[in-house]
Amino acid sequence: MHEPSALTWNLLLLLVVIAVGPFLAERAKLPGIIGLLIGGFLIGPTGIGLLNGSGTVESLGHIGLLYLMFVAGLELDLNVFARLKNAAITFGLVTFALPLAVGTVAARLLGFDWPAAILIGSLWASHTLVMYPIVQRFGLAADPAVATTVGATVITDTLALLILAIIAGGVGDGGGLASNLLLLVGLGALGLYCMFVLTAVGRWFFAGLGQDRGLRFVFIMAAFLSASVVAEIGGIEGIVGAFFAGLALNRMVPNGGPLMERVEFFGGALFIPAFLVSVGLLIDPKVLLDLRTWQLAAVFTVALVLGKGGAALIIGRLRHFSTLQVQLVFALSLSQAAATLAATTVGRDVGLFGDDVVNAVVVVIVASLFVSSVLAARAASRIAPPGREGRPLGTAVLVALEDAETAGRLAPVLARIVRADGGVLIPAHVVADAEDGRSLEEARVTARAIDETVRKAGLETDPSLRVAGSIRQGIRNEISERDVSLLVVARHGALKPQDFLFGGTAEEIIAASPVPTLVVEADGTPVRRVLLPIRPADLSPGRIAATRLAVVVANHFEASGLPMIVGVPDPGALPADLGLASDAGVVQLAGGRARWIAEGAVPGDLVILPGGGGGRVFGIDAARVAAMPGVTAGVVVEPFHATGLAGGRDIGGTVVVGRTA
Repeated sequence: MHEPSALTWNLLLLLVVIAVGPFLAERAKLPGIIGLLIGGFLIGPTGIGLLNGSGTVESLGHIGLLYLMFVAGLELDLNVFARLKNAAITFGLVTFALPLAVGTVAARLLGFDWPAAILIGSLWASHTLVMYPIVQRFGLAADPAVATTVGATVITDTLALLILAIIAGGVGDGGGLASNLLLLVGLGALGLYCMFVLTAVGRWFFAGLGQDRGLRFVFIMAAFLSASVVAEIGGIEGIVGAFFAGLALNRMVPNGGPLMERVEFFGGALFIPAFLVSVGLLIDPKVLLDLRTWQLAAVFTVALVLGKGGAALIIGRLRHFSTLQVQLVFALSLSQAAATLAATTVGRDVGLFGDDVVNAVVVVIVASLFVSSVLAARAASRIAPPGREGRPLGTAVLVALEDAETAGRLAPVLARIVRADGGVLIPAHVVADAEDGRSLEEARVTARAIDETVRKAGLETDPSLRVAGSIRQGIRNEISERDVSLLVVARHGALKPQDFLFGGTAEEIIAASPVPTLVVEADGTPVRRVLLPIRPADLSPGRIAATRLAVVVANHFEASGLPMIVGVPDPGALPADLGLASDAGVVQLAGGRARWIAEGAVPGDLVILPGGGGGRVFGIDAARVAAMPGVTAGVVVEPFHATGLAGGRDIGGTVVVGRTA
């Protein structure tokens, strides 16, 4: 009989542990992660010893750790993080400094010299988001406590790596100053690569070669691995590069989209569990017989718990987190992983301490994973996921399209809406079942053509084909099922007099929409500037809701990189609570709204007009704007339905944008 190849046998054992370990652990009322750790120990060299060498599992485990950090950066809600960046920076510094100080003092009391003591303290200053899959499972990725902890991760890991470089460079063969300078250069190069090169290549690929969804997934894999390679070349841990890559591609891979589902599925099914199994391979029962190991592990554990627990309490008090949120912050920041072990190995290799410290660190790593998994599961299961309130306008954009040609004309506007919020675009082709001579197969062909056209603009889409009793009912059902934040409807042809009185199909859809609706007539020309004229009448009680919504829409386009000019008769009389972007240019609206637009609007402008009531889509000024070549007219109609938008303001309404053909 022939023995199976080591690769085949090791992969089989790994997959068995991944399939069976979590199931058995959950039956024993323990988190599934513990089943993976115990399974890794059982098949490892210190357990039953079934592995033919552990290189395969360790390699996959290393990729799993990179993948874990990449997904954390990819799923970080940048809008939430922008609001919480001060909290993330504060927590990052506190959760780094406290464990560092406590760990250093404890190591000095144990007899280590200063370089070794500082390095030991830095081991507990960083943290790895091993418990992030638990947060994902309970839908808490956008929770403020989670966003704060995730944002702090890069700070703690980077500072810990700097200390490692300084200490190791000072006692190793290389010069300390030269090593530190090279590390700073490496960090700079990594930042430039991820935020500029990787972002630019990603947009080019999505709009060019990456039309196939499989190719997009392959690009995502190559992107985070390339960032890890760049980090390692610069003397930085690959996990920092993977996290930076996730941040760089964050808005290209929206949460809830099909590409993100593939990323989460592949990582959750193989890579991340492989990392946890590889940690289980490190468990050695013989180490538990060494009293010195227990002494060191006990001291290290106290330093870790005091430092991370104290930091969680401080940020919880500063940000008014609930008790459960503080527990979740503590659980996420408590877990230690391969980065800690890697720094420990470096310290041993340069002679700062011996194998007893390495063994004690392994004990603490395993213990931290056990404890943090229990705490994270307990806290996350009791925290309500963030609701719809406060969602940005572009979170989930449904666009109702009749054909691929219309999709191509709308693509530049859709790109501005979706990319500003890192949202997902849902191209919906709705067919009324009463239509004569229209087969379902023809509708499928049209729907595929629409989706391909929109993806050519580099957007991530989640397409839909719906058959309903009426187009209006089909769109309303789609809005409810997809939890849509904005509806976009295409308008065709020139304005007609009857549009001012009776409306048409688009107006019927607007009246039935429970979310803000954007009606667009576009020729495919990109918008380059936003104009927002506000008259005194627009600030009256009967029209202030529509004006507030117009401001939200204008701010949204401004956030996507467009300059914005606001025209008002008296800039000093503008309400402070209107919510205008801080960098918007405010000028005097001289000569009336129509004259200001006629004299100031140029091709490529988007003119947003707070509109009238009564369901009227276009007013006189809007019709004049629409007649200007190359100028887009946007009219905000008074609210038909209430809906929550960014900032929690109850300012529902409908946005209507028209463009001359």
